Amino acid sequence: MTSIIRIVKSIKRVPIRLTAIQWQHILKRHPKLKDFQDQILLTVERPYRIYSAPEKEFEFAALKVFPELREKGLAENLIVHYKELSKKDGFIITAFVMSDKRLKRRFRKWQIVYQS
Repeated sequence: MTSIIRIVKSIKRVPIRLTAIQWQHILKRHPKLKDFQDQILLTVERPYRIYSAPEKEFEFAALKVFPELREKGLAENLIVHYKELSKKDGFIITAFVMSDKRLKRRFRKWQIVYQS
């Protein structure tokens, strides 16, 4: 069994796990996010917006804006993909940053299911 780094609750109150395997996956693909683990978890807990994946039931993309990402030369939109397996379990799939232009293009077919 893989080790769990932390568990946070989604806006639906579902516990969402960040596992060591998924954290390593995020760091391998996006090494500049190594200092942003707390922000990744906060994005799931208190997102600005949540998108529902088309044709992938219970898979979501949470969005939160962090201006401090710009200091690392990154776009300030942090996206965290996660899946809710049940009302009592879910996990983070990946996380990455995205510009406003790419954000609009990538999520144009996704449904907004939450906005603060």
